[in-house]
Amino acid sequence: MLSCQRAAALIHKKHHSGLTRTERMQLRMHTSMCSACRAFEKQNAFIDKALDARLNSTKDKPDLTSLKSKVKAEIEAQ
Repeated sequence: MLSCQRAAALIHKKHHSGLTRTERMQLRMHTSMCSACRAFEKQNAFIDKALDARLNSTKDKPDLTSLKSKVKAEIEAQ
């Protein structure tokens, strides 16, 4: 049986790099019995999805060409 601490580590790993077959099975068994880890997995998935959407949003990306020009002008002014 996995500890909740190990289950949390596997939940994070699941989104970022994927799990091995054994890790998937261990996590599935643990979350089937542990409501706290099930809730954590659900919350973690929601947060990861929201962050991915925010980071991939084009409206919030700065215009790097104008930023480069501004920085260059500030450097030249010094």
